[in-house]
Amino acid sequence: MNCIFYALLLIQNIAQYSEYLSGGTIMKGYLINNKIEFWPEDNLLVLHADQRVNYNLTAPASRCFLFLLLKAPEIVPQNDIYKAVWEDESILVPPNTLYQNIASIRRGLKTLSQDDNIIITIPKKGFQIPSSINIQEMTLQDAITEITASPTTQSPVRKPVLKSKISALIFSLICVLALTLVFFTLYIPDKAKNNFFASFEFVGKKNGCSFFHNSNTADINWERELTYTGIKLNCDAFPWVYMTSYKYTPSISIIGCNKPFQNKNISCVSFFFREVNENEKK
Repeated sequence: MNCIFYALLLIQNIAQYSEYLSGGTIMKGYLINNKIEFWPEDNLLVLHADQRVNYNLTAPASRCFLFLLLKAPEIVPQNDIYKAVWEDESILVPPNTLYQNIASIRRGLKTLSQDDNIIITIPKKGFQIPSSINIQEMTLQDAITEITASPTTQSPVRKPVLKSKISALIFSLICVLALTLVFFTLYIPDKAKNNFFASFEFVGKKNGCSFFHNSNTADINWERELTYTGIKLNCDAFPWVYMTSYKYTPSISIIGCNKPFQNKNISCVSFFFREVNENEKK
């Protein structure tokens, strides 16, 4: 079954690597303490030893983490992070937004490695990734090489000859099926990206923005939620706004786009609002 996993895991990587071969730029990531891979363009943390274990970051949290990595091991003032992550979007964010994003990064890192000392808080100064943290740059080609090489590094197991031959035959058939799946998947049009927004319903306009909310939320007041977050949207740049919230959860997700989701080549910004307790600020 390992063959299926590795073949499926290669689907996305091969598709992205093909862009590089056709003249694009290859995606760059970071390997942290030889345990966690960070891919900024995908907003993704991945366990290096097991690619099936991963953690999705929000786009702002991903930009925060990338900025801290690029500045490591310097102490990075909070104002510098605000400017690097949010200033270009011309959007005012609440003061606790930075703490929420740092808390999200720490949760992801701890989920994958049980290590909560990768990002430390320097009181009255900012945040720091200390020099004791090992950071290595890696490329998508490096990741593909490791994934394709790993199935061949398994230690041999002694089995009866007949059973071994049968197992080898089954394994070969599975590999053929998996690789066939990879081949056809690369040529199937990608329609899944629109499905996320397809269930959103138009709820109203405000300050030049058209607002959409996830369905089955008739008892939620979207205007009150927007005011509660304190987020100031730039409706001139991102007039199409998609909000996600649920009645009994304290978090609100907001995605602002320059075009409706049905269009191609849209540009979007995202925000994630959640109340942070005092323990998460430490």
